[in-house]
Amino acid sequence: MDTDTKLKDIQLYRPPPGYTLSRTKLFRLQSVDTSMKQSNKSINIEQIDINELSKIINMNQSKILQIRQTIMNEFIYKLLKSMKQLKSNSQT
Repeated sequence: MDTDTKLKDIQLYRPPPGYTLSRTKLFRLQSVDTSMKQSNKSINIEQIDINELSKIINMNQSKILQIRQTIMNEFIYKLLKSMKQLKSNSQT
């Protein structure tokens, strides 16, 4: 009888969009494509300016952080607005 209620609970549960009930694999599949591999003799090694590379990486990281901060601010604003509406609806 207890298993019947568990089955009903599982059937009623629906995961949020973008999520599945099954477990996802935690490892990456290795690429089989060997067309990108070349011998070491034919590869031309370019000089990489480490300072420029680090600046670009830092700029990209700061842009990502700004986007995340903007999204969080919008979420908190909408959350507070809806909480205020719920509070005013419950008082009336």
